[in-house]
Amino acid sequence: MHTNYEVAVINYPLMDPRIKPADHRAYMQLDYTSADPWDVPIYIHIPFCESLCKFCVYSRQIPDSEKLLDSYVQALKKEISLYAKTPYIRSLRHRAVFIGGGTPTVLSGAQLADIIATLKNSLPLKNPEITVECNISNTDEEKLQMLCEAGVTRISTGVQTFNQKLRYTLGLRHTVNTIFRWINTVKKYPFRDLSIDLLFGLPGQTIKEFEQDLHTALSLPIDHISVYKLAVFAYVKLYKELETGNVPALPEETQLFEMFSAAQELLQGNHYILESAQEYCIPDHNTKFWQLTYDGYGDNLSFGASSFGYVNGISYQNIIDPADYIRTANEGTLPIHMVSHKITPQQLMERAMALGFRKGSVSKTTFNEQFDIQPEDKFGDTLQKLQQQEYILNGKTKYTLTPLGQYYQGNVSASFMQSAFENISPLKKKMAVGMHIIPEALQNEKAESDE
Repeated sequence: MHTNYEVAVINYPLMDPRIKPADHRAYMQLDYTSADPWDVPIYIHIPFCESLCKFCVYSRQIPDSEKLLDSYVQALKKEISLYAKTPYIRSLRHRAVFIGGGTPTVLSGAQLADIIATLKNSLPLKNPEITVECNISNTDEEKLQMLCEAGVTRISTGVQTFNQKLRYTLGLRHTVNTIFRWINTVKKYPFRDLSIDLLFGLPGQTIKEFEQDLHTALSLPIDHISVYKLAVFAYVKLYKELETGNVPALPEETQLFEMFSAAQELLQGNHYILESAQEYCIPDHNTKFWQLTYDGYGDNLSFGASSFGYVNGISYQNIIDPADYIRTANEGTLPIHMVSHKITPQQLMERAMALGFRKGSVSKTTFNEQFDIQPEDKFGDTLQKLQQQEYILNGKTKYTLTPLGQYYQGNVSASFMQSAFENISPLKKKMAVGMHIIPEALQNEKAESDE
């Protein structure tokens, strides 16, 4: 029986909300310099949207007042400045920026350009790849022009589906023709890449309908396609509609795997390259941000309310509520909600495996160069079991996910979190991964949330 990890395995070591550092800067040892050779990605979270999709678990609705947005941008710039003043952060090689959400384009073009300028002025960025997630409804030609002038190199948007019936079911606002016109508008500007997200496993969706979405995407001038399985959590509007029967049922697991397989076959058959378990790009258009985020070795710097990062061996999540985030940043304090213990030598190797498989493969050579040991000498039993389950292939130079392993990539990655999950039940393990916290803290976290 397969265990599905609906929340992506992106953060390790897991955090412990019981840790309460008096000074996060000291706890993360940011007054030291880094000697790591790895390039570093930067993620910036904008937790606002004009409206909430029925399935969304990440966003907050934009308030009536523009004042909160302006305050948020100023707090974000303050947080960037706080980190940029530390020797550790200044010693890193920052190479890719991803502004996501939420919907970053609820901000004005001037506000987004201001954030980018703050990054460039504060950190040693050299010709970085810069991605901005856009919503069609609030990214007109004027804003696209401003993003281009600010140095943005990639534009991404969540299409989700080109099927008008399914778009209605999900509560998506735009017509398919509007999407086509917007894509053509984006291509007027010299962005290096245009990326879209597609979802599969939608209520009532057939394999044929998803294949038609893929064919439509392939007919458009798109450089990168992300393919995600719809996850419906109990606290979203779509979950309630499924429970009451107001929308068709979700596809069965066998259908879901067929849809996933169809995406692999069609995209790779049309010369798209697999970048991670969910990401595909055309040749010579690899996304640096995804490559660096899942290399398993270097830091992942993150700014903004509720965002997740990993700096100097510490995983962290920022304060979730935007108002609390703004107040803390303006007080001159790193706006961190919770952190992990310092990563151990064992967990460094576990992190390399868990995140490496998120990208699709683990290089034996790189692992050996970093740790002076082969992966099979450290994780032999786990690797052998994954091969028996037909999740991975053992190649000459690397371990690679099979198509089945790509579909169940969360299972593969979680199997390497061994020091966090010794003698832990599958259910508790799944809860810990979903909440990004160690199993020992689960009861405490639940008790605090009930108060």
